[in-house]
Amino acid sequence: MHRRFRVLQINIKSRQFAQEFRDFVFAKNYHIDVEDWLSELGGENKQATINIRDCSNIIQKNSVQSYEGGYKIFIFWCLDRLYHAAAPKLLKTLEEPEKNTLFILLTENPDKILATILSRTQLVKIPPLDQEVIAQQLVKDFGMPVQKAEDIAGISEGSYVKAINLHENNHELRDMLRKFEVLFSGMSALRNHASPQQINYLVAQDVMSSIVETGREEQKNFLRFVSRMIRNILMLGTQNENLVRATTEEKKVMSYFTKTIALKNAQPILHECTQALYHIERNGNSTLIFTDFYLKVSKLMLANS
Repeated sequence: MHRRFRVLQINIKSRQFAQEFRDFVFAKNYHIDVEDWLSELGGENKQATINIRDCSNIIQKNSVQSYEGGYKIFIFWCLDRLYHAAAPKLLKTLEEPEKNTLFILLTENPDKILATILSRTQLVKIPPLDQEVIAQQLVKDFGMPVQKAEDIAGISEGSYVKAINLHENNHELRDMLRKFEVLFSGMSALRNHASPQQINYLVAQDVMSSIVETGREEQKNFLRFVSRMIRNILMLGTQNENLVRATTEEKKVMSYFTKTIALKNAQPILHECTQALYHIERNGNSTLIFTDFYLKVSKLMLANS
């Protein structure tokens, strides 16, 4: 029994980064997300998970009395990343926790959590921040122009963490916009029966290759960006500009596609984004996934002609 416990201790890699994680949280002033943490570890091409060893470690710590008899508090960050195989180990602990023990389960994707876990919890929803609040805080913290702060706040989805990342990685946002424009311009040209030179498959292929060369988290970010652009284009094309959540630069690009992306094909395109995201999360071959995505969306663009 003692030998097994020692092996368990060695294999719990997440515990080796406990101090680094604390330093990371303090350095970010508590404004953190999982992608920043993976970047900090140099694991952009990895997908963070809560595995069986982590759960076993939590159960073991839960069985030990807290120092000076106070409360023990366990915080599960990004619970949606809990391995399904690891979930059963936690069920009894969540249902019958030790005395003076609190489990706080955090997630932005409750639909990805097993029903057996959700049934043992009490739901507390934290509403998104108002755009005005985010814009004011960006001006205060970074001294940026009001218009830029409002642009960023408009696409931050009520998250100040996301707003900070958009500010700090503004070049990445512009790069995703350029890639979107290249890919969908080629699809639009194909729809309009343009010449091969206008469609420019080689450029589209280069863009897809550059996406595939990034880490999986960045690939997922691009697909989420595409989804947001499609929804906004649909709103723009149906005269619902007040519902558009985009920067001034993004709106200029969107205006090019209001005739090619409409009610008829927007929902199927969004479905393809979701499917590609699903396969990336499950470690599918990125080259095949993005090639398939491009071909299927091109077909959907043709269907709207």
